[in-house]
Amino acid sequence: MSDSFFIINLFAKFSRILENESDEDFRALLLNHGVEDVIYYNNAVFIPREKLMNSDNTDAQEIINRMLADTHLHTSVYVVTNKIIDYALRIWTDDFCCNFCVRVDISVLMYVLPEHNSDTEDDHVSENGAIDFVAASEDSINKLEKCLNENELLCNISFENVHNDVEVRKLPRKHSYHGECIVKWLKTSKYCPLCRYEIN
Repeated sequence: MSDSFFIINLFAKFSRILENESDEDFRALLLNHGVEDVIYYNNAVFIPREKLMNSDNTDAQEIINRMLADTHLHTSVYVVTNKIIDYALRIWTDDFCCNFCVRVDISVLMYVLPEHNSDTEDDHVSENGAIDFVAASEDSINKLEKCLNENELLCNISFENVHNDVEVRKLPRKHSYHGECIVKWLKTSKYCPLCRYEIN
């Protein structure tokens, strides 16, 4: 079980409130009607099962709080951290020997929308607020180091364990993935799925 992961996929939607918003307009915002000025962020973390199962959960809490911060969420939202951990501990019993994945959706109303990080400044933000990522070059993809996996690891793209002697591709910061998975990913986005390091 030591190679099992608790995977959290976080999706945050930020909607802008106008300073002179009427009560009626504000209620419409709450009901998701007619909201045009929105921006979306998503993030994912992979917490080893043993970190989650530690008696005080400090490591797991820190990882989740960092994920929330990286997604531009205010510290007042961090109350969800313990709810996520409590849910995982209740559902992910010893009967589950595989990875456990949850999706967390958070909607936030703000007067000023968060700005995209500078490391995504050359990605295109479409009209609905979603990011159209820029692909890595064919040359940079072809230069990725290929090797046989020597340790059990999780491919953070397919969410499947990579067994020994299976070919993987390593990115510059040594994050490894199934070769097929990372090639497909880099044809969509030039950033490492884990650390957002640019592949060029």
